[in-house]
Amino acid sequence: MRVDLVSDLHMEHWENNYDFLKYKQSSILIVAGDVATDPELTSEWLTIAASEYKHVLFVCGNHEHTKHNFDLDQSYKLNDELFTIMPNVHMLHNFPFIHQGVAFVGANGWWDYRLGEPHVSRDATYEYFKPRWGERSLQRTLVQGGKDYTYIMDHCSELNSMDSIKSIVVITHTIPHLRGVDWVHGSDNLNVGCFGNKKMEQIPVYFPKVKHWLFGHNHNPHDFIIHNTHYISHPRGRPGDTHFEDYKPRTINV
Repeated sequence: MRVDLVSDLHMEHWENNYDFLKYKQSSILIVAGDVATDPELTSEWLTIAASEYKHVLFVCGNHEHTKHNFDLDQSYKLNDELFTIMPNVHMLHNFPFIHQGVAFVGANGWWDYRLGEPHVSRDATYEYFKPRWGERSLQRTLVQGGKDYTYIMDHCSELNSMDSIKSIVVITHTIPHLRGVDWVHGSDNLNVGCFGNKKMEQIPVYFPKVKHWLFGHNHNPHDFIIHNTHYISHPRGRPGDTHFEDYKPRTINV
């Protein structure tokens, strides 16, 4: 089965946000978060994408929540209402999507401030972001990161035991493995701890049917294999930090 992958579209920073959909190579589009900071723009883009694809599988990025100041209970509820106007847009943080024996499990993933370990401590990252985001937002994202880990873990456990499931594709917005981090030379890299959720690294070890893990957040593309799991990110990013002169979805065989 083939799927198309996009992430980190950051619509506010580009004039052309739709033309690349004409390059579709499959009937399923996976969107790994950060379409836009304005939820109305995200909803508009998802509606158009849903008219081009048979199924659109979506996980929210952190930018889908910033308008609500990381009041996650409120923003998840409002986003669910806004982004599912089209019946073929599937919010993966609510339910997995199963198609032709392949299960797609997803959530934002958030962060536990430990992804940089052992190079950068959890406490150093937490203190680095406290003046910027505030204690309340830090705790909200930390708690939700734990919930997302449990959600993905539980569904992977159930699906891994089912004979009808040939493979599992996990989708998160944030980075699921330290290998997906771009280290900045000459920097203390204190922000690395909020690039992802370190607990996620163990999920493919426990469940061998997890053959692919698709993610975003980092604006550099990544492609690597660990424990027989293929990790892929394909972000557009913002002008100036993108590596794609002519961005188009990446088609992946899963």
